[in-house]
Amino acid sequence: KLVVFDTKLVRAIIYQKQMKEPQIVPIVEQSAYFQLYSKDYVILFEDEKGRRYVSSVSYRLQSLMEAEKYLAKCMELAPDEISYLVSYFEHKQNHLALTDEDMKYFSRILFATDLDEEYRAELAMEILRFYQTKEPNSLVEEYLKQADFSQMPQHVRRFMLDMLVEYHLYDLAYEQTREYGMDQMGSSAK
Repeated sequence: KLVVFDTKLVRAIIYQKQMKEPQIVPIVEQSAYFQLYSKDYVILFEDEKGRRYVSSVSYRLQSLMEAEKYLAKCMELAPDEISYLVSYFEHKQNHLALTDEDMKYFSRILFATDLDEEYRAELAMEILRFYQTKEPNSLVEEYLKQADFSQMPQHVRRFMLDMLVEYHLYDLAYEQTREYGMDQMGSSAK
């Protein structure tokens, strides 16, 4: 629950790093309700004339429930709900924290269109690192074939190019090196 101390504000716009689109919620009687998936967010406020404010607004956030207590049950009931997956993977940002149990969620994360591209690329890199300890996987190959390399940070793109070579997707690796340069190739190119 969001409580604002300014009566002329009519809308809150919540940007969360992991999500492609912001949540836009009305402020009614100085209160608004929305979902927070992680601790990485920014709230903008809008008045009735469309003017936006960030740091000049006094507000209070009140958590209405302890999400961690209910996350496992929620994921059991709705395993493809992206808000639950973002909350779940917030604590698993490293491939060493991933487990075989997490594999059932990887497809939804890798092919999510509602996630921020950079966030998805970072998480995809950790998922692919996890799979490097396993047998070659068709999910990894499918992801590599459709991945948008232009949206990836440079260190992720470098890793993905190595994965293209590791999975013998030489045509795609060649296309990407033509686009981004040979210096993007890591140890697998040698």
